[in-house]
Amino acid sequence: SGIGPDTTIVLYGDNNNWFAAWAYWQLKLFGHRDVRILNGGRKFWLDNGLPLTTDVPSYSNTGYELPEPDFALRAYRDDILPRLGDPTLALVDVRSPAEFNGEIIAPPGMSETAQRAGHIPGAASIPWAQTVREDGTFKEREELENLYEAKGVTPDKDVIAYCRIGERSRHTWFALTELLGYGAVKNYDGSWTEYGSLVGAPVGELEPALLGKPIVCVMHTAPAHLEFNRLRRVPDPARRLLLRLLRLALARCTQVVALGDGHAQELRRAGIPVTVVLPLPVSTAP
Repeated sequence: SGIGPDTTIVLYGDNNNWFAAWAYWQLKLFGHRDVRILNGGRKFWLDNGLPLTTDVPSYSNTGYELPEPDFALRAYRDDILPRLGDPTLALVDVRSPAEFNGEIIAPPGMSETAQRAGHIPGAASIPWAQTVREDGTFKEREELENLYEAKGVTPDKDVIAYCRIGERSRHTWFALTELLGYGAVKNYDGSWTEYGSLVGAPVGELEPALLGKPIVCVMHTAPAHLEFNRLRRVPDPARRLLLRLLRLALARCTQVVALGDGHAQELRRAGIPVTVVLPLPVSTAP
């Protein structure tokens, strides 16, 4: 690549520099000093008719021994769990509102997902793309300050940004660290895929706009009944744990509808209220 310790690296990409910011954070993590992002990325370049080429450049090989990584830029789950509710910590969830509210676990087509939907308790919902204009360039400093400070994300706090797998949150890390000069910002690259799969980790409440809306979970109980038969053969402590996990999975539902009476009584004994709807016979079903 021709890159050495003193090389100026300019990064750009599509989708409002999503992956350029990801590469920027990686390079900073491993100690490269002079890294920059092309404001507006490829979209701005194309929209303004700036020159393009299909030439493939060649560079002389260089020797580059990377310094030790700077893990002060990276947050782990154990940086978060003990500080839930800490007023000196600001958590920034940069995912879409639908992900934050638990309506979906991941954007359509994404393979890395968590076991549960929702968000980390106390996190502020500030989607990453709110930092840029329609043309892909970053908003002015005052606009960015207003965006974050309105949600309680201020320079005097420790800040941890997260998303689904730590990519979008690197864009927010860049905005807070390099554009606003916040001094204590970390990226939690385990993000919701890790946190949302932790057993027993608390999950934030739904946004007020969703509270009170009915969420109906429909369960086809015929094959599930076989699973309950197997469950009876599981040792009692493990059985209690499995039933507890089932209750957690249905905790967001305001009503559980079972198609058939296969294991409704078993669910009720486990403390899960169920409404049974008898399905049509197979021969008369449309």
